Amino acid sequence: MRKVLLIIAGITCGAIIALQLKLMYTYQYDMKPQVETLIQASDDITDAQLNLEDQLRTTQQLVHGDNKIVDYQIEGLPPGYYIITNVFAVHSNTIKWKQHLKNLGYNPKVFKHPQNNWEYVYVFKSINWDRAFQRYKSIKDIPDIRLGAINM
Repeated sequence: MRKVLLIIAGITCGAIIALQLKLMYTYQYDMKPQVETLIQASDDITDAQLNLEDQLRTTQQLVHGDNKIVDYQIEGLPPGYYIITNVFAVHSNTIKWKQHLKNLGYNPKVFKHPQNNWEYVYVFKSINWDRAFQRYKSIKDIPDIRLGAINM
């Protein structure tokens, strides 16, 4: 009886070893390339996600962190992202600033905020955030501009 049990145990151990070898072979030659491809794809996705997160963080620091974006609700004004170059309480200053911007090659426009009656001079407006933000980043010759999200 003891010999029978040892023989069965030996067969069982042999079968387990054979199964382990089969699994190792299957992994090495059949599954490993697929697993490596999945790992690489996961790494690529993670890298892309980190890159997007870095871009978002940079955008937030550039705009939100520096208080360069302002949100307004102004009745009667079309919604959009406005690149605001200056704000004036005195109309003659608005006119002088608009002329300065025209000399720089811009086509400035003005809206008046009804709550404070100040005149806001802007050089660009778009309903599209990406277009507005790209344009905002490209303006180098006007200091201290703001990107206003109006009625958005």
